[in-house]
Amino acid sequence: MRKIFALKVLLRSPVKTAVAFLLIAAASFTLCSNITDYTVTRRETENVRSFYHGAAALDNSVPDITSSIGDNVTYYYDTQDKP
Repeated sequence: MRKIFALKVLLRSPVKTAVAFLLIAAASFTLCSNITDYTVTRRETENVRSFYHGAAALDNSVPDITSSIGDNVTYYYDTQDKP
């Protein structure tokens, strides 16, 4: 009896029923859309990963620094001393 009463209330107020239906439909669409987007992106990333071959790499090493301090004296900075 209680379930029928709740259904009657929804049918008596069509505006509330329409708003509730639209909210549920929007939430369902958003959830399905996000799941589909994630699945397609993950699949395409896996497909592209098999095609990608790195041709080069960046060299981030810092070369050794030498400086001349007059009268042919050269000071050599170790890699630990570099800024």
